[in-house]
Amino acid sequence: MPKTLQDELTSALRGDDDKDDDALRVALKDASAYAHPNTTMVTQTDRKPNATRLLDSLQRLSVPPEAPIVLYGDQSRDISQAAELAETGRHIEGVLIDPDHPDVGRQIDIKGIPTRVIGSLNDLNDPNAP
Repeated sequence: MPKTLQDELTSALRGDDDKDDDALRVALKDASAYAHPNTTMVTQTDRKPNATRLLDSLQRLSVPPEAPIVLYGDQSRDISQAAELAETGRHIEGVLIDPDHPDVGRQIDIKGIPTRVIGSLNDLNDPNAP
């Protein structure tokens, strides 16, 4: 959300402009474009897209091929589902979050995708983690 819109919304929520009764309504309407989608309308295919749908989405959104894509998951298949995407030349990395995995603290290869194995999300910012 642009800073100017944030400022307008904050001001309207505070009631800073006593002369404009519609300020909050207008600010909320303008800010609605930045709201989260209605998650009740998200289907399974939107949550777990296959490589073709993901590649189509990346192209539609004009994401450059060199932009890194990091996949997070608690199972190897959460990472491996992007193997086809990696084969197209996209820069894919994985983070496997599994405290019981024998390779916690190491970097492994999952179907050609370099993947960090960590025990919890708290380990993401650990400078000693791989």
